[in-house]
Amino acid sequence: KEKIRLRSYGEAKSNDTVFFELKQKYKGVVYKRRINILLKEYNKYMKKGTFPKTNIQIMKEIDYYIKYYNLHPSIFVGYDRLSYYLKEDKNLRITFDTNLRSRKNNLKLKDTKDNELFFDEKRYIMEVKSLYGLPLWFTKVLSQYKIYPTSFSKVGSIYKKERGIKVC
Repeated sequence: KEKIRLRSYGEAKSNDTVFFELKQKYKGVVYKRRINILLKEYNKYMKKGTFPKTNIQIMKEIDYYIKYYNLHPSIFVGYDRLSYYLKEDKNLRITFDTNLRSRKNNLKLKDTKDNELFFDEKRYIMEVKSLYGLPLWFTKVLSQYKIYPTSFSKVGSIYKKERGIKVC
């Protein structure tokens, strides 16, 4: 499972840094190859094929997938994120995403009136990331509140919903 994405934190303008990523999942493990570039460098690459001056190896990998699969931007996905980590253990990170929204036109990295909300009511998507497994106290809290692991892809769920497949 692989995808290419352009990510920004907040609305990106031409001279803002964005993240151009190749995200792969293999045997349940997610790998990311990511470069930081200016939005104008990304636009120049997409229009003219001009590589940014940094991270040439990762850019070559991204470029290979784009050309091999003939990829082009197809969806905007936005959400509001709260991110937390423990002061004493930065290996555990918990994020809460809400207001999941998307659109297939006007794919600029900013919100527009064309956004379509994914959920009808207020919902949060909690994502837990840990390099070395979850602390016992945290697994007890999750168990107490009957919170169990599940697989959820924002992009995949949006496509399923479009096709009338029940999600969540």
